[in-house]
Amino acid sequence: MLLQITAATAQPRNIVFKKLDNYFLGDRAGLSGDITCKVITKEKEFDKTFGVAKTMTNKIERPDFATQQVVMIAMQPTNKDTRITILSALKAGNYIEVFFKTSKDRFPLPYTTQPMSLAIIPKFKEVTKVKFYEGKRLVEEVGVK
Repeated sequence: MLLQITAATAQPRNIVFKKLDNYFLGDRAGLSGDITCKVITKEKEFDKTFGVAKTMTNKIERPDFATQQVVMIAMQPTNKDTRITILSALKAGNYIEVFFKTSKDRFPLPYTTQPMSLAIIPKFKEVTKVKFYEGKRLVEEVGVK
């Protein structure tokens, strides 16, 4: 009798994410390395990490941490116009993959800027980690608390 055992793997599926604007990194963000990735699952941690960039006309959206979490990709301060764009998010089994790209202008700015991108994604009970990819390169794997 021949017995074949195969590992079951979940097929990745797109998940909806929403870009979160009008926030800036606070002093306690704890950036490390060229690119720092975080997953924020609690309101208190979110409020300690980010400040609100409120103007007379913009609307500040707050995540609902009962059903949502926030993914953050940030870079060290720079004097170059730098953009971080989240391209997609996929869920497969117990992890989420977030794909992003960065672009940096070659001409210096007369000031320093803090490149950052935030997105709201759904919470999943079974998800234990989020993998962040710049293109196809794994940048960081972050545990979900």
